[in-house]
Amino acid sequence: MSPDEVVTQRQLTGVQVALKDTRWYAKYVLPFFNVRWRVPFVALDMIGRPPTIWDRDVTYTSREIRINCTASEMIAALPMDVKRFEGLLHFDPWWAFKGAGFPADLVRAVVPTNIAGRPHLLDVPRTIADVAFDRTFQCLVAVDMEDAHFGRKTFFEGTLELGKLRL
Repeated sequence: MSPDEVVTQRQLTGVQVALKDTRWYAKYVLPFFNVRWRVPFVALDMIGRPPTIWDRDVTYTSREIRINCTASEMIAALPMDVKRFEGLLHFDPWWAFKGAGFPADLVRAVVPTNIAGRPHLLDVPRTIADVAFDRTFQCLVAVDMEDAHFGRKTFFEGTLELGKLRL
């Protein structure tokens, strides 16, 4: 997969969210993924809007998230169930959920799913430096990890057991 076909988590800050009828600015877009490397939904922390969980079509193109819905359709999706986060992971090196304005019960459910800074014993102990997704946020495609000497190595599905990153 070429670099033009993926988007990394670190690219998903300060992006425009383009809906059918309006544009919003997202401080953070955080895709959640399971141990099978699939993305069931993304969390959007938008300025001037309540944080939103979106589980339908999303596409990333040149610093913009495109969502094929209207603002009223997205607002209707606001109710969030903390059970949706069970068994999922996300990579948030900024720990945005702690200050994003999400309800306290949701923050308690989500913070433990963050794999930022967690060591993984592979050939040597490594921590996650970034993750990459396909541009439609259907799946996680790569995990970039570094060792204690900042040596980087990229892992793909089948070469890294994501379940070992859970607390």
